[in-house]
Amino acid sequence: MADPLSILGGLSAGGQLLGAIVKTIAAISTLCENFRDAPRQLVRTKDRLIAIQDILAEVESQVHDLADDDILPKNMRNHLHVAVSTILRDVEKLRKHIPSPNGATSSICKRLQWAAFRQKLSQKDLEEITQAEASLMDILQVLISRSVLTILSQSRRRKEDFERMQAESHASERRLAVRRINSIVLDARSIWRWMGFVSAFTYAVDVQQRWTSRLVLGFQPPTWAWLQSILFQIDLAAPLNGTIGFRIVSGHLYLQNRVAVDSAFMAACQRGDIPLMKQYLADQPWALRDRAISTGETPLLLAIKGQSLQAVRWLLEQGANPNDGDDDQVVYITSLPVFATLGMRPRRIRHFVQLPPSWDHWFECFRLLVSRGASVHEVARGKTLGTLNLISPCPKPPPYDYILDYINLLRSENYVDFDMCAESGWSIFVNALQSPHHSLKAMQSLVNNDVNVSRILDDGRTYLALAAELSMDVRVLQYLYDNGCALHLNRQDKWGWTPLHYCVFTESGKQGDPMMRRVKYLLDKGANPEIIADEHERVPIPTLDSDCFTPIDLAEHLEKYWPTGLTALLRNYVRDEDVFYEAVESQDAASATGG
Repeated sequence: MADPLSILGGLSAGGQLLGAIVKTIAAISTLCENFRDAPRQLVRTKDRLIAIQDILAEVESQVHDLADDDILPKNMRNHLHVAVSTILRDVEKLRKHIPSPNGATSSICKRLQWAAFRQKLSQKDLEEITQAEASLMDILQVLISRSVLTILSQSRRRKEDFERMQAESHASERRLAVRRINSIVLDARSIWRWMGFVSAFTYAVDVQQRWTSRLVLGFQPPTWAWLQSILFQIDLAAPLNGTIGFRIVSGHLYLQNRVAVDSAFMAACQRGDIPLMKQYLADQPWALRDRAISTGETPLLLAIKGQSLQAVRWLLEQGANPNDGDDDQVVYITSLPVFATLGMRPRRIRHFVQLPPSWDHWFECFRLLVSRGASVHEVARGKTLGTLNLISPCPKPPPYDYILDYINLLRSENYVDFDMCAESGWSIFVNALQSPHHSLKAMQSLVNNDVNVSRILDDGRTYLALAAELSMDVRVLQYLYDNGCALHLNRQDKWGWTPLHYCVFTESGKQGDPMMRRVKYLLDKGANPEIIADEHERVPIPTLDSDCFTPIDLAEHLEKYWPTGLTALLRNYVRDEDVFYEAVESQDAASATGG
């Protein structure tokens, strides 16, 4: 065997610790196997070395690119070097005095040989082995605590790196509404749709010109022939190396049962009858994936439709897919559970109107779906989760205000479409403005998420005009004015309305602010009350004689129904900077002139 010091010469480097320990363990094991009555110090020393070896191997397998000092300090490595060197040297010395184990020697003979050898063994060697064993015990205790802390620290760092990479990946794939297409391959009036075939194609391009697409093909036979439906889905994307072509991301084939919407299990899900749901699902576990014959609604969608939060929670615990929609999802990419929770109505309703959530626990249900893996990045009929109407004009008492919590939840899921706006101008910004209690905080949160508050909508309206119309908090106007909207103070939209027009319209009436602080703030900043506007198609004004009017004319007309004093304010308001004061001779100046 090689000289111990030459083997352990590089032991101070962490990469050679394991090799030297393994050699020492092998030498001790050979010695203990040949002599049953070997000193107990060697047996305990072997156990210590095996434990150190296991810990070092575990740390090495879980932690990569880590410096030696992070695993074990240099002074501790030196102590380990000395201890292993001493043990290996003493073991070699013992092996020189041990007779060869070859030959048929009895156990009694081995004991006699060992007894003779112990007479030659010096007390000094036993003390060195005992001291080395004590050092190994101290190092083992330190190594156990440091390895646990090291692994936890590395695990925490990997988690932070993963979350940062995930956020960056989401941010790099920001979607644009004008560049996402949800189209129907088979027209609803075609003979193929009448025969039960459905098909849809989704195509999206991000700002880095990378495209993704999804092709969905489905077939639902007549109910008298087969109460099941077949759905094939394939996801395609652009090649990663930038070449021409495509790559297949995933493909799925689904086979689902069709049942009556008033069947026992489906009806129990809509009513929220959890005991009956448990009983039925215990007998037929596959019922969780069933669909209604006519609409394709799943048990989870029916529970949301019935506004039963407990039923939704129980179905999710049983494994219901929070990203599985009804037949409208197949054909129109809509009616996902998250959209249904937030008030998205079925496509079969001809005049589509997206109403706010009608139940008090909509946010708890939405948060529950997201916690179970529901995607917040989908698009339904050109709408994202940020462009849905979440505020009811007549909230039920008490008025639950979840807008700020909703925005924070979307932020935690790396939602990137805060700056997206629907065709009607609805956006998460509008929801924030109508928040009864947290409009300013919600606005600040959106600005921190890079929402462009100086954006001009397609119809010419600005966010300052929306704030003047929708928010009753003057601090919101102040915040927007100070953060990029000052140039929009007198901007007219396609109807000729300015922020002051909208503010006058909302302040005139019983719900207006008696102090008229928002109107005073706009006037103080320089809003012009003489700008002429036209009739507004979205703001009906009854019995207004003229189609062209100024904010003063509008206030005068509305005061016929509810006097507020707004007309006089607009006619006579003088800004502080426009007030002129007569010069008055000070007392000091008069005394200096002898007056």
